[in-house]
Amino acid sequence: MNRAQKKAMLAPRAIQVAALPWRLLDDAPQVMLVTSRRSRRWLLPKGWQIEGKDLAQSALTEAFEEAGVLGTISSQPIGSYRYLKQFDNGHSIPSQALVFGLAVTQELTDWPEISQRSRAWFSLEDAAAQVQAPGLAQMLRQLGLMERQLFSAEAVR
Repeated sequence: MNRAQKKAMLAPRAIQVAALPWRLLDDAPQVMLVTSRRSRRWLLPKGWQIEGKDLAQSALTEAFEEAGVLGTISSQPIGSYRYLKQFDNGHSIPSQALVFGLAVTQELTDWPEISQRSRAWFSLEDAAAQVQAPGLAQMLRQLGLMERQLFSAEAVR
């Protein structure tokens, strides 16, 4: 990271919302990542808050549009991470994603961005290794330490 990027990371942040789709497979949590449109890097479904929707509902909409999943979204963020939001014109702004847990109840076979993204399930450890955003990787590792509280049938009630 160069000096300008370091300075930008300390500037005020734009807030985006992200969903962390999860499921239990043999009592072990798995999380879904999607690829970005341009770089094809693994990340969480995320975007800007949608007018008329709260943060959690906006994150749920992003999960539907980008990953084709539906389910029960947490009402409060389960974590957050910082990154530089890159735009198509080459500009970037310091941003923070508020992450909402999404207990997946349905995986759709067709969704709005199916032709633009791939999706896959990972263990928390493998997901942390796949993502390139250091803040997201760190958040995923921290969630792994709290998996019993966050990823259980009781957590979505």
